[in-house]
Amino acid sequence: MGVIGKIDRVDARMMAELGARLPPATTQPLAAARRALPAQAMRRRTLVEIRREEATRLHQTADRQAGADIFSLIALLGRRIAKVEAVMTASVKASP
Repeated sequence: MGVIGKIDRVDARMMAELGARLPPATTQPLAAARRALPAQAMRRRTLVEIRREEATRLHQTADRQAGADIFSLIALLGRRIAKVEAVMTASVKASP
């Protein structure tokens, strides 16, 4: 726009001018199910990481009782991951 300068006051004036000339398009807020999807994805990633860590521990343990406990926790984590994935799938299918 023909203005040379790199200071906050000039930047602020240029941004205000840009906002006045190019107003942003109106956007609709995301549906609740769509807003929840990133949280579900994060939860799934967390559970998968914990399961991976437990699988490493299972391979490192020599104690049968500890191994059995770790194995049961891995199975539980698998069920939880499947549950989160089902919620995510249902949310995506329900969304246009």
